[in-house]
Amino acid sequence: MINRKKAQQIIDAAVSYGASRTSGVEVLVTDSEEFNARFANNRMTEHVNGGGAAASLRVLVNGRQARVNADDLTLRG
Repeated sequence: MINRKKAQQIIDAAVSYGASRTSGVEVLVTDSEEFNARFANNRMTEHVNGGGAAASLRVLVNGRQARVNADDLTLRG
């Protein structure tokens, strides 16, 4: 789960990297959790949880745009 501080760090890193190289930067950070419970014979037989975080970056250069999505939210990712 990403907290507000971590999300802000990701956004700041993306914007500062792209600010001098592009005419526009858009960053979207998402985080989700999913839970699934399965029942059989009036009993819970399976309980699974999952989810994850991801970032989407859109940049504008010379009137053209590019978008990249990633789930590796490290600086190297």
